[in-house]
Amino acid sequence: VLWINDVGQVIAYGLGSVFATFGTNGFRYVLLSGAALGVLTLVSRRALPETLPWLKRRPGSLRAIARQGLRRTPVRNAASAAALWFLHQVTGQGLTLFLPLIIALLWSESASQSGYTSILVKLLSLAGGAATIFVIDRWGRRPLQWVGFLGRGVGLLVLGLLVLANSHVPFWVAGGLLSVALAFGAMGPDKTTVIATAERFGTNMRASGQGEAEMVGRLGGVCGVLLFGALNGP
Repeated sequence: VLWINDVGQVIAYGLGSVFATFGTNGFRYVLLSGAALGVLTLVSRRALPETLPWLKRRPGSLRAIARQGLRRTPVRNAASAAALWFLHQVTGQGLTLFLPLIIALLWSESASQSGYTSILVKLLSLAGGAATIFVIDRWGRRPLQWVGFLGRGVGLLVLGLLVLANSHVPFWVAGGLLSVALAFGAMGPDKTTVIATAERFGTNMRASGQGEAEMVGRLGGVCGVLLFGALNGP
C-alpha cells in the first residue's frame, strides 16, 4: 500500500507539468485538483471499517489514553520514532517538492519540461519502493532503514559535490544520482519509518504513537522545505 504513495507523486508531477502550460492560472488548477482528490479521499475513507483489535482494546477515555502514553516504554518508542520521522522528512519533503526546480536549474528547462523530467527520474526510483515488498521481511526494518538513509545521503552528497565543482552536470549523471537517492529513500526510510513506528506500539496506542511521531516528522518536512528554498535562493 505504501508503494502507491510513490505512484501518487508521479501523477502529481504530471498534473503540475500540464497545468504549468495554463499561464498564470496554472497553480490554481493544481490547488483545485488537490481539493478534488481530498474529497475523494474522504468519501473512500467511509468504506474502511475500524480494526477489530482496536475496537476491543481501545482506552475508554482521553485520560486513559494520556496515562498509557506517559508510560516509559511508549515515550521512549515515540521519541526514537519521532527522531527518525524528522530526519526522513527533512530531506524527503524538500527533495520531492523542489525536484522540478532542481532539474530546471540543472538543465535550464521550463517549468513544464522539468515536471516531465521529474516523472522520468521518479519512475526510475519506483523500483526501489517495489523492492521493499520483497526484502523488508528478509532484511528487517532496521537494516533496510539504515541502507535507505545511507544510499539517499551518498547519492545527494555526490551530486552536490559535482554541482559545486561544475555547475553543468550531464543529464545521465545528475539524473542517475537523483534516481539513486529517490530509490534508496523509497526503499528504506519512506517505508520502514511508517511500518516500524506502527509496530512499536500495542494496538490500543498504535494510532496515537504513530500520530505523535508523524507530527514531529511533518515539522521536519517544513524545515526541509524551508531549507531547500533558502539554498535555492532568489
